[in-house]
Amino acid sequence: MSDEELLAFAQFISFVQDVRNYYSWLTNDDDLVIEVASILKRPADQVDFMVRAALNALRRMDESR
Repeated sequence: MSDEELLAFAQFISFVQDVRNYYSWLTNDDDLVIEVASILKRPADQVDFMVRAALNALRRMDESR
């Protein structure tokens, strides 16, 4: 991954975290994928992998604390 790609993914992780925090009633990953897709105006299947990867990264960060 290039530096630009890493930066873009880090920004996406931050975006997913903001969505997760703002929409606290979204209690499962599927609902969060749908909400992020609607915000980005993309089909859920286009953002599913990226959202789940971002959530996994956030979980790993939470576990390491």
